[in-house]
Amino acid sequence: MHIIRNNSNHVFLRVLTSFLVSLFSFMIVALLIINSTFLNAQFIINVFENHNFYVQMYNEYSQEVEYLADPAGVDSKIMSSVMTQEEMQQDIVNTVYSAYNYKGAAGFSIDKDEIENRFFDKLSNYAISLGYTVEGDISTNLQYVSKCAASTYETYAKFPYIDYLGNFSIQLKKAFGIGLVISMIIVFAMIISLYLTTEWKHRATRAIVHALSGSGLMLVIAPMAFLLSNKIKYIAITTKSIYDFAVGYVEEVLVMFIISGIGLLIASVLVFLFVYKRQHEKALH
Repeated sequence: MHIIRNNSNHVFLRVLTSFLVSLFSFMIVALLIINSTFLNAQFIINVFENHNFYVQMYNEYSQEVEYLADPAGVDSKIMSSVMTQEEMQQDIVNTVYSAYNYKGAAGFSIDKDEIENRFFDKLSNYAISLGYTVEGDISTNLQYVSKCAASTYETYAKFPYIDYLGNFSIQLKKAFGIGLVISMIIVFAMIISLYLTTEWKHRATRAIVHALSGSGLMLVIAPMAFLLSNKIKYIAITTKSIYDFAVGYVEEVLVMFIISGIGLLIASVLVFLFVYKRQHEKALH
């Protein structure tokens, strides 16, 4: 009876340890993915590039700034030709890097005054080409239009909420790093204790296999179900550029979870096959 109780205790401890290893392994992978996505400025830039964000954003900006042309009596193409797509793309990238302090890039801001002057010079030259003298009411009108156009450019070139996201990321990075280290130490300690307290080592290895497969399933099932449900595509964002970015961003994060889970499942299968092969070889001898 005493032996049966001891065996039951060992089984319970092995199952509990396997569950905790599975849980903390999931946390380790999740923290690594979050650190490389939500807390990573370069990931945002990659999503921009993968989903044609810069072109769409510039087209929306051009359309918006051209609306200012009619009240001012200016050719709409003059308004959209002041700032180029390449300039807007660079400003967007710099704004993201600055918000996340990526490689020490903090402190960047869009020079709104310089952009306003560029619009005013362009509009003044256009007015002069039509035979007008840029002074008095005409000058005041062009300055107002230039100021509105510069504000419009700043609105589109500065990604929404990027400062908040960047500050949030910087604050979380240290905490996530500590959490990652602690989780790895716990997993390592539990694996060592599992082998030290289990007489039959193949049972300890089997428990590790169960832990890895459990973590893999957690990483695959929920993200896969959410991805296949297409619920992310029903988010209420009216701007196409931001909508495509948000959908692409979430989808790429979910895919990373799924790929990581599949990797753990493959690892668990390989470990299982290795243990089975070793046991089979021992049985033959």
